Amino acid sequence: SGGFIEMVSGKSSTTSSGDVSISSADSGFYGVSGNLFMFSGSSTNGTSGSVALSTGYSVEGTGGNISLSVGPGETGKGGSVEVSAGDSVVSTSDGGDVIINAGDSANADGGKLTFTSGYASIANSGSVSIFSPTGGSNGASGAVAVGSGASVNGETGSVSVSTGSSSAGVSGDISVTVGESDIVMGGQMYLTGGMVTGDYSVGGNVIMTGGQGASAKGGRGGNLLLTGGEAMGTTECELGVYDCSGVYVSTDVFWAVQHGCEKDCSFYGASTFTCDGSIAVEESVYNAIHAGCTQRCLGGSVELVGGQSVTGTGGQVLLKGGDGIGEATGVGGAVQLMAGYSASGAGGSVLISSGEGNAGSESGGVVIRSENSGDKGISGTINMKTGSSCAGDTGSISVVTGSAYSGAGGNIEMIVGNGDTGTGGQLLMSAGKTSGASAEGGDVVVSAGISETGTGGAIKVTSGIGAQFDSGTLSFVTADSGTEGVSGNTLIASGTAAAGTSGKLDILTGSAAGGAGGDINALVGTGDTGNGGGINVVAGETTDTKSAAGAIAITGGLASAASETGSAGGMVSVTGGESLATGTGVENHGGDVKVTGGAAATAVGGNIVVTTGYSSYTSSGALTMGTADSGPAGESGAITVSTGEAFYGVSGMINMYTGTGITGSGGDIKMKVGDALEGMGGSVSITAGLGTSTSSNTPGAGGDVVLTAGESQGSTMATDFGGDIMVTAGAALSSYGGEVRVMTGKSVATSSGYMSLGTADSGFYGVSGAVYVSTGNTTAGASGSLGLESGSATMGAGGDINLMVGVGNTGDGGNMFVISGETTAKST
Repeated sequence: SGGFIEMVSGKSSTTSSGDVSISSADSGFYGVSGNLFMFSGSSTNGTSGSVALSTGYSVEGTGGNISLSVGPGETGKGGSVEVSAGDSVVSTSDGGDVIINAGDSANADGGKLTFTSGYASIANSGSVSIFSPTGGSNGASGAVAVGSGASVNGETGSVSVSTGSSSAGVSGDISVTVGESDIVMGGQMYLTGGMVTGDYSVGGNVIMTGGQGASAKGGRGGNLLLTGGEAMGTTECELGVYDCSGVYVSTDVFWAVQHGCEKDCSFYGASTFTCDGSIAVEESVYNAIHAGCTQRCLGGSVELVGGQSVTGTGGQVLLKGGDGIGEATGVGGAVQLMAGYSASGAGGSVLISSGEGNAGSESGGVVIRSENSGDKGISGTINMKTGSSCAGDTGSISVVTGSAYSGAGGNIEMIVGNGDTGTGGQLLMSAGKTSGASAEGGDVVVSAGISETGTGGAIKVTSGIGAQFDSGTLSFVTADSGTEGVSGNTLIASGTAAAGTSGKLDILTGSAAGGAGGDINALVGTGDTGNGGGINVVAGETTDTKSAAGAIAITGGLASAASETGSAGGMVSVTGGESLATGTGVENHGGDVKVTGGAAATAVGGNIVVTTGYSSYTSSGALTMGTADSGPAGESGAITVSTGEAFYGVSGMINMYTGTGITGSGGDIKMKVGDALEGMGGSVSITAGLGTSTSSNTPGAGGDVVLTAGESQGSTMATDFGGDIMVTAGAALSSYGGEVRVMTGKSVATSSGYMSLGTADSGFYGVSGAVYVSTGNTTAGASGSLGLESGSATMGAGGDINLMVGVGNTGDGGNMFVISGETTAKST
């Protein structure tokens, strides 16, 4: 080796050693100071010599500093300090390293490493750049690592990247950007909290916080924005296909899985899913989609994923708005989930889905709720609605529970919360309004569940209980019509039964403990055009050849109280409709009441039975049949009781009789024509039926009129006599009294009918009754004559008149007296 040069200052045995100073001299007036070079020489076959700058060791003090500084300049830019490692010109060797280490400490903290740019009193301070240069043609650029060292018995050092404060401007940004790549995919960026290996310890958090708005006057906190990368592709996008880790699926299948699937549990080890209601998806495709998919020209997604747990619960994803801590006006920050806007296609969807459960476990629940209110407020509302549409239908809202293969389908419950002040909260369901021409408003359809093997689900609509007062009203009402329409129909019907009796329809009011049972009113609304609306009650038809059609029973209410007064059974009232028309034409009459028995094709028609109520203790009810009084310019209505015509037999009888009196008299039958204040009194006409048959093989006699008084079966001679028959013509106040005419029937071809006037044979201990034929007394003229004559005969003898006393077997024969009339008048 060549010789070396050593420069050493003087030593002192008790104080400091001497300095060594190497410098160039100051320059002249027109020059610069000389350079100072320290370098080792080149080497042709080995490593060139090192250059070492170090201070000496100190026993009882601090090691000396090494300072590299550029002198100040009054003109131009300040001088630079450049530290460069050695280049390597060999293709297989690395360039030299630049290593800067702060000093070690045996028992205290190690020395700090500080990089500080130059200060500027007026302009910007200098920037600090740490980066690796561009990589060579066949290599990558160098990595940049900033980290703190490991710790044996304490916390490791933190890494802090921050910009300085600004008193009159915007503080500097911090930008962390991954470099561009022209193939495969861009580089990734990782922010990872610290791992911990200690028992019961928690891994480190990753906290990202927007800047604080510290000013009391309108200070606003900075936003925290997480944005997926922009996709700039415009060609070869293949928007109909998703790449799910090498499994290619169509867009329809991808979104069907996103909208929700039901596993086919019909057999063990199911391998298919039904997604979005109808699309079948294999399990491998289903799993690939959930593992993550991408698509050409697809913008980058933002995914917030809770940490995995090996044996416990996976980490939560919590999105929480900021607290509003102002005492009077502070409002908590909102949490808004908004899908992306599309300039030409459909906007992005918002999907909220709980986690899938493995075999034997439940899937996660989904809870959407507003938080409890403060002491003086109300809880927040929850709104679910689809957006408005400018060129088509608005989106629908579906609330559906999943299918169950080994249990019941999940319930859907809509419950209004309890309150302690004011009216309870309402539950409102309203279908959509439409302004389209001739279009119908939206339907509200409520359908209970179908059962494939048992009874279908019931629909129960119940008004609210009033714990102390009335229960709520239940109304089924169609809305009022528009100006050119009619109101909607109301239909309450049970369904058709394929193998049994169809469902009953019960309309009943509840029992009342301290009042009357509620009324049931069936009332047709008022109309101003055409006939009034009808009420039709029709019992059920049957096609069974051995059964009767359904009956209609209308029964007044039961008075079940055991009371002597004020507990009458309910009345059944059937009244025809009132007419308020002012005209007297027949078209303005009051409504009829028609009761008609059912027709029969081959058997007897249905009966009409009207029976008054039975009493177990006193009289049965009366039966009153009458027409109402007439108005001042009309007649009272007629009463017609008739049987129908008979084609192949006797027409029906009319029976009028009173019931048997067990401990009293049988009831009377009275037929009386009403009085006439002006005009003739009404007649009573009883006419037997006309016999119209002219065939000798078919009887055609006229019908008899038989009047028979009541028979007496009593044993007391003085009182138990048979009933009388009294025929009395009408009295007159100022003219003749009415006549009594009894005449036999005329015959066109043969003899007229006989007349027999006699009393019946007597009983064992009595005599036959007498026959009296007399005219009445008179006070102002001759009494009426009594004529007894036989009729004239055209081709035969006149008829005999026989006056004969009957034969007797005891005592004298009966007398016959013929006495002419006596007069008290004086002879003239």
